[in-house]
Amino acid sequence: MKKLVLILCTFISCGLSANANIEVLKDSAESFYRQGKYEQSTEKWEAILKEDFHSPELYAALGNAYYKQNKIGLAILNYERALKLAPGDADVKDNLELANSKKTDKALSSSPNLKEPLTELSAIITYDQLSWIAIFLMLTAGAIIIFTRFRAKENRKMGFLTGLGLNLLAIVLILFAAFQKKNTDDILAAIVTSPSAQIYNEPSSSSTRVVTLHEGSKVVIAKTEGDWLKVLINEEFSGWVVKSSVEEI
Repeated sequence: MKKLVLILCTFISCGLSANANIEVLKDSAESFYRQGKYEQSTEKWEAILKEDFHSPELYAALGNAYYKQNKIGLAILNYERALKLAPGDADVKDNLELANSKKTDKALSSSPNLKEPLTELSAIITYDQLSWIAIFLMLTAGAIIIFTRFRAKENRKMGFLTGLGLNLLAIVLILFAAFQKKNTDDILAAIVTSPSAQIYNEPSSSSTRVVTLHEGSKVVIAKTEGDWLKVLINEEFSGWVVKSSVEEI
């Protein structure tokens, strides 16, 4: 028993220490940003990521710091990561649109069929929110059934049917949320973070070059082979790129 208590205390102590360290880094990053020291701010935000802490606010702040340094590829990457966690964030969308306007390859934007499925719906409500709504409906259904249990027979029947209907709706929402998350996770998108990236028709730099992409361009990862990725750019272009040229969102 004493060993268990000691282990729990150690875990709690480590957790509190980690949180305190993250807060110190966050305050430092924000302070550097306000002073216009964007490179130092970036270093602090990246240090928080190394603590295995992730949030849409963190990625948005990191995107802002990179944007101020004119590192458009890394800015777009982090805005995209923020939107992946919070699809409905209007501020991040505006910042991403501004960053996209700065990139070179505007004409090579992905075609609609390469975009993440359910993007428009996800911008309105995320799968996490759908799950919480489903839980609320189930709890409400349970409360209605319990409340009407001791009422008149007609009320009991009405309460049971209402509770059943809410539970069925909750199940539908949970299934839809799972479907939404699976489709979002199944598509691996990446951003070109190097100044330029050569796309070849085979996973070899000696093969024919298809097109040159510049930082900030978004691609969809179709296949991995060693140090190469097969990527889809739009309906016209696809090919192979060196892994180190891009970063997965």
